[in-house]
Amino acid sequence: MAGYLAALQFVAQLKTARFRQPTREQILPLMSARAPADLRDAMLQLPSAFSQGFNLVTAAPISDFAQNLACKFMEGLYWPCPPISDFLQFAHGPFQQMNAHPKPVIILQGNDPMETEMVQRSVRMLHEVGLGAYVVSVDAPPLFSIFGFEAALNDLIFPVMQRLQVNQVQWPGKGRDDLLYGFCPDL
Repeated sequence: MAGYLAALQFVAQLKTARFRQPTREQILPLMSARAPADLRDAMLQLPSAFSQGFNLVTAAPISDFAQNLACKFMEGLYWPCPPISDFLQFAHGPFQQMNAHPKPVIILQGNDPMETEMVQRSVRMLHEVGLGAYVVSVDAPPLFSIFGFEAALNDLIFPVMQRLQVNQVQWPGKGRDDLLYGFCPDL
């Protein structure tokens, strides 16, 4: 989140920036965003439905810089990173794949009216073929909604880590990663 904020602050200072620097009043309320209860319950009750893969779908530009959202599942739960796509990308491949091999879908929705319509269409499309979807809603415009998505997914992942007793101190492969981490011993 700090990296996103620093990037937005930097870009907002450029003469060609089309937005103002984010304010505390815009960002701080987003830190209290929560995952929807149905998603949290599903992930807690049947984590194997998600640990074998799921999709994240969101609007651009979030889909273009949301890799950290996917990495939360890899680093926090040791699950594969879910693919991230925008709504049209989702319709051109992941949706077909999900029809062949059903997996959950988590849709991230900001407060843009076009996003609302795309979320409704996506959920309807998934339901029509018997697939479910979970919607994480954040009341913020596209450039700022990433902060709410970060907070909501943290809210989702922490209880699952506790339930699965994920040990973040003794992670898999600990000590065997020194060929990369220890390549510069003087630092």
